Amino acid sequence: LGKYLRQLAIEQGLPPVSDATFGVASITKSYWSRLVNDKLPAFDKDKLIRISIYLRLNLNRTLNLLSKAGFTLSEENQKDVIITYFIEIRNYDLHEIEKTLKERNLRSLY
Repeated sequence: LGKYLRQLAIEQGLPPVSDATFGVASITKSYWSRLVNDKLPAFDKDKLIRISIYLRLNLNRTLNLLSKAGFTLSEENQKDVIITYFIEIRNYDLHEIEKTLKERNLRSLY
């Protein structure tokens, strides 16, 4: 997973990572470092989704990233359907995604 994330970050032109880099995605430099160096004992699906959205990954890359951590986006889960929709239409605005989840009384990505 770490190697794949490093590759994606390079391809997407991620600037040098600092606590401010991920801003609205709420990913710290420490978490990112442990993630890309495969030092996490367990993964957080919502954080991986936020990273995917921050990196503006398409649906295939998002699904590939999630699968490397043992997750997927299910067509039977309303939250996952909403996230899939936003990624498919290339709307990577986390505030708008959060608003839509809240309007439907679904759990936040945070």
